[in-house]
Amino acid sequence: PHCANCSRQVHEDWIICPTCRNRLRRVCPNCSRLVELDWSLCAWCGKDFEPQSRPEAQPVPVPAKGRRGAQPESPTDSEPALAPSMSVSSIPAPQLPTDDGLTTS
Repeated sequence: PHCANCSRQVHEDWIICPTCRNRLRRVCPNCSRLVELDWSLCAWCGKDFEPQSRPEAQPVPVPAKGRRGAQPESPTDSEPALAPSMSVSSIPAPQLPTDDGLTTS
């Protein structure tokens, strides 16, 4: 047999070409026998090499914040919306406690 990559002669029990490092065969994870790369199952033990079907992953939505031309995000339950007539400057400042326990603005 010859390497499909560099055409050098290889031994039938080799899994990698020592000249070009091309993968020649693989080892069955079930019985440890050598199998060809294009085999979908092991001819000796029947181990299936095909990937198991997995449910497709759902795409994660990308937040609109920070993207040009994107619509602003709608307020959530944790961020109350301002009334149309209100502005940020019309919101009262929080009351802060002082050392004597009284609050100041």
